[in-house]
Amino acid sequence: MMKKNYIIAGAIIGIIGILMAWIYRPYVEAHQIEDLYIGDTLEFLFFIPTGACLLYGISNKYSFGKVVLIIAFSTVLYNVIGGDFGFFVIRLVAILVSTVATYFIQKCISRCAVPTKVNR
Repeated sequence: MMKKNYIIAGAIIGIIGILMAWIYRPYVEAHQIEDLYIGDTLEFLFFIPTGACLLYGISNKYSFGKVVLIIAFSTVLYNVIGGDFGFFVIRLVAILVSTVATYFIQKCISRCAVPTKVNR
């Protein structure tokens, strides 16, 4: 059974992430604004909530916590395999912040969920 609230939330977060990558990062780089490396870590900030919500919404195999941990560890592994260690610590902090934010997003989605009707 697909969980529509999680799929919608994942799609919205993903669209916001894509828009931020298209608009925010080029603007910051063009105007040489010091943004504490937010522009360099956008993909890590938005990938975990987007992936976790979409994967959990589609699959019934894992709990939300397992999905978040799988995606977070996969992102860390991607960061290590990539070999760019110049921003390694900053990206790990972004992954940690994104993972914690994903749990808060999950709490908001579960509280805002509309109960389904039960046929008696």
